[in-house]
Amino acid sequence: MRLLFIRHGDPDYDQDCLTFDGEQEARMLAEYLPQLNPGQIYVSTFGRARQTAEYYLKKTGSQAVYCDWLQEMTRTLNVNGNPDLIAAYNDYDFNPDGSYRMRIPWDILPREFVKHPELTDRYKWRESPFAANGIVLEKYDEKCRELDKLLAQHGYIREGDIYRTAQGNHDTITLIGHLGTTNAMLSHLFNVSPFVTWNTLCMHTSSITEVVSEEREKSYVSFRALKVGDISHLSVHHREPTCSARFCEVYEDEARH
Repeated sequence: MRLLFIRHGDPDYDQDCLTFDGEQEARMLAEYLPQLNPGQIYVSTFGRARQTAEYYLKKTGSQAVYCDWLQEMTRTLNVNGNPDLIAAYNDYDFNPDGSYRMRIPWDILPREFVKHPELTDRYKWRESPFAANGIVLEKYDEKCRELDKLLAQHGYIREGDIYRTAQGNHDTITLIGHLGTTNAMLSHLFNVSPFVTWNTLCMHTSSITEVVSEEREKSYVSFRALKVGDISHLSVHHREPTCSARFCEVYEDEARH
């Protein structure tokens, strides 16, 4: 079985839509995607993901299933009252009452991230205040649960930390959504903490990540990535990717820190 995870095109987050660059990326993706035989398409109900999908759907006459659970995890961490959490983030926003707004859990400053080895532990991350404060765990578990339901429809049943199948297949499903949510699902498939994938994998806008099943023993299934953040559809047009979600490569660069 094959899963294609596609990040939406370059976004205008305030308007929840694509920028002009994002629209160009989505058009190029729509031209390229049919070569990959994407199978059934599942799309986040956020506007930037829906708009990305529409270019392909209109071009091919395909239908999509729109899923709330594929929405981005956005602001799910409550840092109020916890000095360690407050120290781990910068660029704060405040509520009218002066309290901190909910934070995006993966935007931890690297010097603070390394102080918390529990975040890279396969199980202990769940007990950390970085996961337990707010609705991080609730949203993470929802996405993993719904992904498993989808895989079960194709005959792949999760049993503990591995999948089982009575009869494997070569089905493909494509999920068009968001960086944080994709990395959450990848961590579930790979049995690692999501803080590992959140803080090590940054896929460009409109990029394609390809994950396939491996059945090295009959009926026992694991998943591995063949491609992460592929932008071949941009490269063939000699188009540079946007920097959305990336931090500066060098501090003096004109990019966000």
